[in-house]
Amino acid sequence: NQEKVGKLFKVLIDKKEAGRYLGRTEFDSVEVDNEVVVHSTKKLTPGTFVQVRITKAYDYDLEGEVV
Repeated sequence: NQEKVGKLFKVLIDKKEAGRYLGRTEFDSVEVDNEVVVHSTKKLTPGTFVQVRITKAYDYDLEGEVV
């Protein structure tokens, strides 16, 4: 996952939980692949795609900001 840091991905927003949005890249499947924690100052709607720059990578998940 480290190779994804700094890159842009199209992320599908799945839900908002604990003040943050959770989604997955357009290449990932629900409950099987990485989850992306998305930080945004704007309200995001579940079911929509947003462009996200990955800022951190963990063993199984990613973290990023809407651009």
